[in-house]
Amino acid sequence: MRAKASITVRRPREEVHRRWRELEEHPGDVARLGPIVVLEDDPGRRIGWRSSPEAEAKAEGVAVFVDAPGDRGTELHLDLNYHTPAGPLGAAVKKLTGDEPLQMAKDDLRRFKQLVEVGEVVRSDGTPEGPSAEAYAHQRPAQPVESVNV
Repeated sequence: MRAKASITVRRPREEVHRRWRELEEHPGDVARLGPIVVLEDDPGRRIGWRSSPEAEAKAEGVAVFVDAPGDRGTELHLDLNYHTPAGPLGAAVKKLTGDEPLQMAKDDLRRFKQLVEVGEVVRSDGTPEGPSAEAYAHQRPAQPVESVNV
């Protein structure tokens, strides 16, 4: 499975690269692949990686950092190849459960943008875990508030 996603982060290219590199060194929300091996690191321009041999999920990817037009920060382009266990059936299950690589990449890039620009991932009471395709499947329709007599 292949996923390509992009986002503009309102910070200089070198800062965005450094912050992405920090996440690669300490995988968290953005890098859900487990242990990774950095294959290339061109500061301020691109980072390429693959999952380590002992990782359960096999994937490789590249993050490319480009100055955004109009001095609006940095465009971050992510290209991810994810090898799904069980072939097409596994890919279908991942899509149904919200673990489809494209949706994960988009969710991760939004969280990364918030982390770099705001300093934290913004969450609401309605979705305390943040936005994700899996959470949307478990939502229930809005219910009217019961009337209160004063």
